[in-house]
Amino acid sequence: MKNEKLKIIVILIALLIGFYIKLNYLDRPTLITVVGEGRIKVEPKIVKFTVTILNVSPTSTQALADNNRLVRDVTSVLKNSGVEEKDISLSYVRVIPPQTTLGQTSFQAVNSAQVTLKDISKFDNLVFQLYAAGAQSVSNIVFTTENSKDLEKQAVSLAINEAKQRAKEIAKSMGKRLGRMVSMATVEVGEAGALSGEKKTVELEGAITSSPSQIEIARQASIVFELR
Repeated sequence: MKNEKLKIIVILIALLIGFYIKLNYLDRPTLITVVGEGRIKVEPKIVKFTVTILNVSPTSTQALADNNRLVRDVTSVLKNSGVEEKDISLSYVRVIPPQTTLGQTSFQAVNSAQVTLKDISKFDNLVFQLYAAGAQSVSNIVFTTENSKDLEKQAVSLAINEAKQRAKEIAKSMGKRLGRMVSMATVEVGEAGALSGEKKTVELEGAITSSPSQIEIARQASIVFELR
């Protein structure tokens, strides 16, 4: 009687072990990771950039006054070029005292403005006018469009479709069929947050500037699929 019970227990344990192996190893699907890419080219309509204003003066009071004057001049240039006041975001002015250990005797005042220009045809001329008005630099230039979020979604959709097509080809070559999507991650292609473009060169007042005639929004989709 005891031997029969023992045999039953052994059989049950063997069945459980077999079921566990089948479930976790034999029936486990093959996983593959594929990467698809989607790219959309459009004409830019908007340019965002940073204007830095820096001046050197003999006293802190004079440094503040000079910086305020330069800010007014730069702001006037921006507004005259069609930039709306709500699209100009000024930072707080910083006054940097002289470092006497380095032999400095002057104070520096630094300010910056985040600007959005909704007519890029005016951008090249605007840059020259800003420097003429006393701007220290124009940087962090990004060309984009009003519907950039929608275009990014379209680029992601193209990337997903390309990844699925690649996964189907891999499954077919292995004699399997494509199973469910396990996970997905999307990333920007190139520098984070950057919209790159094909440049057109313009010569203004003897200087060469360039702005894109097209911008490209590119996204990648990395997807894990099951193969059955």
